[in-house]
Amino acid sequence: MNDVGVVSDASCGEEYAGRVRRFACVGSLYGEMQAEMDLAAAQIDFGSQLDLLIKQSKADVRLNNFDAMNCRFTDVRFLSAGVDFQPVANFTVRAR
Repeated sequence: MNDVGVVSDASCGEEYAGRVRRFACVGSLYGEMQAEMDLAAAQIDFGSQLDLLIKQSKADVRLNNFDAMNCRFTDVRFLSAGVDFQPVANFTVRAR
């Protein structure tokens, strides 16, 4: 997979822990349609999608007031579309 897929249904904003605000984002990741269920390619694609989301958020000045980030996506599942498959996973990004 060379192309970055689609981050969909992303909800980004600030979470509050006491008086401290931190950036957070949750949503779904959708990969490109593929002829086989290639888990490794889907994981690489989803990592690239999260990297892009973080870069775009930095450019929009939404990311500030943090030392590190926890980013993860759930187990990848594959949706069948005829003879092709689309990888899908949910994700969370939280500044800490």
